[in-house]
Amino acid sequence: VQASAFQRYLAANVARLRPSTTLVISSARPIIATSSSSDAPQKTDQPLSQFFSAVDANIRQCQFFASMQFNLKTVPFGSSLSSAYPTHETLNSALDLMKRMGATNVIGVGNGAALDLAKACYFSGLKDSNEDSEL
Repeated sequence: VQASAFQRYLAANVARLRPSTTLVISSARPIIATSSSSDAPQKTDQPLSQFFSAVDANIRQCQFFASMQFNLKTVPFGSSLSSAYPTHETLNSALDLMKRMGATNVIGVGNGAALDLAKACYFSGLKDSNEDSEL
């Protein structure tokens, strides 16, 4: 069985990640609007549903690898992250969670919003820890 890129990353960095808590930011399944009108043509979204099921399974697998396979202390975040981009509210919520849990590492898994939020948390953490230095 070939290891995923995420597993290889964790294996290569486990010594650095293990001493502290890691915030795992994952994307939520987007809400698909359906038409309730009886005269509108009905589409079957089976391929789309299968795709999102596969994405959900991969996100759960990534969280499993981080916490169980590599014995990392993880905090999941992302149940409300379903928009196309992170908002100030989600950034503040994630930063608050990082502070409360003592997380110093952040990993984004899933869509672009999760990755962007992870980057924003990382750079906000750098700014907070280096008040005198500029980014």
